[in-house]
Order: sequence, then C-alpha cells, then structure tokens
Amino acid sequence: MEMDFKICFVCTGNACRSPFAECVTRKLLADAGMQHFKVYSLGTVNWGDNPRDAIMTEVAAQMGYQLTGTTTPMTREKLMEADVVIVFSQWQRDAVTRELDYAHWNRIALFNRIALGQDGDVEDPSSQTTAVYQRVAQHIEHGCKRLVGSSRPSLKADNPSCVQVVISQVMPSGLTSRLSGLIRMVGVILSDHPNLRPTIPKSLLEICQAVAHNALHNPVGTAQRGVSGAEWA
Repeated sequence: MEMDFKICFVCTGNACRSPFAECVTRKLLADAGMQHFKVYSLGTVNWGDNPRDAIMTEVAAQMGYQLTGTTTPMTREKLMEADVVIVFSQWQRDAVTRELDYAHWNRIALFNRIALGQDGDVEDPSSQTTAVYQRVAQHIEHGCKRLVGSSRPSLKADNPSCVQVVISQVMPSGLTSRLSGLIRMVGVILSDHPNLRPTIPKSLLEICQAVAHNALHNPVGTAQRGVSGAEWA
C-alpha cells in the first residue's frame, strides 16, 4: 500500500512564509517526479479565512511560483496528520507543542536547521519592504531546494539518493544508517544493471516511506515492531 509522506510548514499567520514554502516544495517535488508526498501549511494564529499576503504573492509570481489559497489555522488534528512539522521560529515551535501530542514533538523541526543546517529563525517579512520579502523568499527557496534535494546533481524520481533527504532528518539515527546502507546497495545494483532502474527505485521509495511512517507513528524499537536489525543490515 502506497503512503504519502506528509510535510507541514507552520508560520504565524499562514500568509507569507509557510504557504510560500509549501508552494515552492510542491513545485520542486513535482519537477523532480517525486510522488507520494503531501505538502500543506498552517498558521499558529487564527486570523480568519484571508487571502495570502499580496506582496509575497507578487514576489512568488516573479520567482515562478503560484501562491494561492487562504490562511488556515493549525489544529491538533491537522498537525497530527504530518510526518514532519517545519516551523520558522522557536516561538512557533513552542506554539505547536501546545497543540501537538508530546509523543510527536520529535516531528517538529526548525526550517533553518532541517533545510540548511543553521541555527536561528527565518525573518518575518510581513509589513516590511518589498526587498525584505524578496530576501526572505530567496532564503526559503534555497532551503526548500536543499530539503527536497533538487540542488543536488541528477535528482530524479529514479535516483535512490533522493529518498534520504527528508527521512534522514526525522528518523532515529540507527534506523537511518541501516536505510542509508540499503539505499547505497540499491545504487550499486542500478549501476551494474541499469535495466532494473524502472522498477527498483519506486519500490525502494515505498519501502523507505513505509519504514519512516512506521518509525514516526510508532516510536518504539524496530525489534518490537517485528523488524530485526539483520533485515536492514
């Protein structure tokens, strides 16, 4: 059974940063042919059903993205659906923890940390100059490219390395290393037998997504779930 890996971006009002990251990530995934991902965005504050920020919408269009939809506040139910919740500030992380069950706090990640390996918040461009909007949009686009992996050479749906990008950020280190070994092994097989390329990567992606989903939604040891270390060695 195929499962979508759900990525949720959360900012304050769901008018600028999080919906822009959503539309960028959606396009990058589509352009890379990476299926079975669901991307959506929410806001920590309920300001009603409003259109996206006009300046951010214009900046997005100039960069080749369509920023559409209306602001959506976070709820426990919507947050619980996500496999990873990406916030843009420590304050937003704290707000998410007030809604998300404690057992799922390990799904929360700061954008700069998960996408760029940096500390610090992403600046809020709201009510600032167009230049600030452009700077923030470029920063988010760069981070989303790193997150999805489309800034790496030869990223396609049939490239086994692409499945490591999100999974490695949210899975326990031991299981991540075993999956990385599996991914490398499949890469070697594909190098020697390119005729297998149309079939192995899709299956591998489904396996990795299934294991990631299982690890996130069942935070116990893999052995307790009936998966022994030998199976992934």
